[in-house]
Amino acid sequence: MRRNPLLFLGLAALLCMGNGCPISISPDTTSVRLVNNTAFPVEVRLYYAAQQNILESLLEAVGTEYEATIAPGTTASFSRDCEELQAIFIENAKLVIVGDIGPSTDTDVYRDGTDFGCGDTLTFTFTQPALPTEINVSFSN
Repeated sequence: MRRNPLLFLGLAALLCMGNGCPISISPDTTSVRLVNNTAFPVEVRLYYAAQQNILESLLEAVGTEYEATIAPGTTASFSRDCEELQAIFIENAKLVIVGDIGPSTDTDVYRDGTDFGCGDTLTFTFTQPALPTEINVSFSN
């Protein structure tokens, strides 16, 4: 007997309305926001992996790479299934002042269960001092 998936979703929605949701209809995701609060573009290269306790050197070698150039005053974002994003770090964030010239930095590795949880929004905010000799990255969830 073939079951109709729409019927199942309809029944699940009715259960959620009446007694609280016993099942999850949508997959759990963790979101990442990269907020550029500097006066210059920021080039970001980060890595994330499905292994929570992976070493930083292995995370960079076998993890998934994400690159973005974020214009001043804007935000880049992406979401991944919680199972895919168990550890994350910024390998290089560079303040692009002139051509390829500008200060750069990286972050520690942040891990699910210790630094964030499934469903959180991980925010990396980039700032600079008045004289742009460095780039600072703060992390929050």
